[in-house]
Amino acid sequence: MADRLEWFDITIPAATPVVAPVTVPMVFAQGEVVEIDVKVLDGPCGSVGFFIGAGGSQYVPRTPGAYIRPNNDYFAWPLKNAINSGSWQLTGYNLDSWDHNIQVGFQVNEDILPPADSTSSVGVSANALVSAVASLPASASPLPDPLSPDALIASTPSEAAVP
Repeated sequence: MADRLEWFDITIPAATPVVAPVTVPMVFAQGEVVEIDVKVLDGPCGSVGFFIGAGGSQYVPRTPGAYIRPNNDYFAWPLKNAINSGSWQLTGYNLDSWDHNIQVGFQVNEDILPPADSTSSVGVSANALVSAVASLPASASPLPDPLSPDALIASTPSEAAVP
């Protein structure tokens, strides 16, 4: 069983053409997505198609450009190694004269990081860098900016040098 369920009710507006489908973001706190559940009530009868995307790419079904055309269906897709950013979207069309609803659920396990080991050397290189920078002597004169007005004026030839 997953740690949490993220649930979205997505409405695909009537007269949304296949060539210009609507994309609706489904964003939630990151975690390991272990299953996607989709419920579509009776009504679309082949006039609605959708796919689920992740990170801007088509994810379910995997075939690029393929759409799922449901009617009174419930789908469950168990996943392994899915993205864990929580950045998903549904892209769909609706050729019907009525809006249709697609319900999408994500079963998510929390990302659990291993406990930090206080004796490890994590962060030592960053501390060493800060110490090294702090120990550098302050420069007596800063380097001039080559794009400053003074530097640009100085770089133009003087009138005496112009023939």
